[in-house]
Amino acid sequence: MGLDKRQTVAILALAALDCLILVIGIAVVVRPAMLHITPAPVAAIDPPTAWRATPTPIPAASPLPARSITPTATLAFTQTEMLVLQQVAQRVCCGHSLPCNQRFYAGETRYSFGCWAAAGHSVSVEIQRLPDEAEAHAAFETARGNNPVERFRGYPAAIWQYDQNPTNPGFPMRHRQHAWQVDRWLITVSAFDDTHFAIAPEPKEVSEIVYQEAAARCFFPGVC
Repeated sequence: MGLDKRQTVAILALAALDCLILVIGIAVVVRPAMLHITPAPVAAIDPPTAWRATPTPIPAASPLPARSITPTATLAFTQTEMLVLQQVAQRVCCGHSLPCNQRFYAGETRYSFGCWAAAGHSVSVEIQRLPDEAEAHAAFETARGNNPVERFRGYPAAIWQYDQNPTNPGFPMRHRQHAWQVDRWLITVSAFDDTHFAIAPEPKEVSEIVYQEAAARCFFPGVC
């Protein structure tokens, strides 16, 4: 039996309605799944190298310079005063229980060295060049103070000592000194002992070494 036009339209309308319901149902089912999708983890990105707080390494402390200065030609001393002291230091500061440890000092008119004879016991020698003999003698008088004048190798000299810590006989911090004047030069030898043991070289004996080395170089007038 054939369908009339009205029945055909009704059937097509029902079919379209069924399709629409089907599409809506599919959308409802799929939508929650889409809403609950967990985003893929994003890989961590390292910051640029320039941004990284890289600690700057602290350089190791440089080793302290050796205390000893062994006289050699590389020191290039040109003043006769230093040439004399260089040889004196070699004889006075070397050959003891401690290695050669002399230190040299040079100024415009003052030249000296110092070294340890043992821990707490040291010796130093200074040669000061004055403008003339008169000023050198005045400097000698100032250095000796009230100590009596004696002769050393025919030159005016004085020897004295004093304790830096006189109330402590075990550690008097004793200074022994010998000064003498030759022409326009004033030579001063100082020995120091922190204890009552006189381990530092005798100043007058060191002065003798200074005289010998000066004479070897015809340093003082009339001494050669």
